Amino acid sequence: MDCPKCTSPNDVTSLYCRNCGSHLHLDKKKKSSEAFRDKLLLAFIAIILVHLVSGNLMRNAVPDFMESKVWYLHAARIVLYYFFFFLPAFAIRDIKLRIAGIALASIITIYLVYTNYEFLTLFLATALYSN
Repeated sequence: MDCPKCTSPNDVTSLYCRNCGSHLHLDKKKKSSEAFRDKLLLAFIAIILVHLVSGNLMRNAVPDFMESKVWYLHAARIVLYYFFFFLPAFAIRDIKLRIAGIALASIITIYLVYTNYEFLTLFLATALYSN
């Protein structure tokens, strides 16, 4: 078996390269978790784009959209937007940085909910008690 790092030949049963010392058999679980994290980062970018484009379309395409049914879609989009900060935090590979990222995402989400409390209560009251 050839080493993936230095391409020197090794015994098939060897766990480490005798030339550079790197691990010869990469863990499939590690590869799948890295692929999952990469997908989270792509999802993060996609959510930002969808959020920006859909917000502009709603505001510009629908006249008086705060009074229309589109407002519910807009409000739901904003509520989901509050939680998208967690995607890149979970995609960080280093555990200490991931914990810091999750803490920062929590603070940002709490701040956004706090600053938009009136909007959220109006949205929930309208959604729950409208005919």
